[in-house]
Amino acid sequence: MVIAIFGESCTGKSTIANQLAKMAPITMYTGKSYMKLAKNEAEAREAFRGLLEDHQKDDALAVYVISEKDQLSLLPAHAFRVLVTAELAQIQARFAQRMQGNLPTPVADMIERKHGMFDDVPCALHIRSGSQGSEQICERILAACKGATPPPLPCKCPDVNCPRHGHCDACSAFHNEKGTLTKCRRPQAQ
Repeated sequence: MVIAIFGESCTGKSTIANQLAKMAPITMYTGKSYMKLAKNEAEAREAFRGLLEDHQKDDALAVYVISEKDQLSLLPAHAFRVLVTAELAQIQARFAQRMQGNLPTPVADMIERKHGMFDDVPCALHIRSGSQGSEQICERILAACKGATPPPLPCKCPDVNCPRHGHCDACSAFHNEKGTLTKCRRPQAQ
């Protein structure tokens, strides 16, 4: 089975993938690691697509960590898709930390332009960075891959009367279909 963990840079995808590797035997791929399969990108992408199809047919777990939207096209049709998101300020802080505390303006602008680029992509699970520890998130992923109902995440939605309150995956799917942000992701009035 293929588990795709996708989202913007600095949302916690690699942390989740590394925790999965501690909890279950997996084969892990990241970004353009498929380039090792052939000398030109088109051949490498095709070979990788076939490799992921083979993984999809067996019981072993393969995890593909994706930060670029075009890499989603490499996934088998029934890959288990996990979207990992974070607030813009959280992503910027993590980028700054990676850059020794300095976030140059061009990088900040790029992060802002890319923020939300995966919000319209269908997923089986939507994980908000910081909502739970990586071990609990991985337990949810592994349970859902086995067909079990994953334990709920704590809901950060301010609308406690919403019928989807506490059901973040259903709420995300509902708002994705409408083309709107979930209430917990909308800018808060100050």
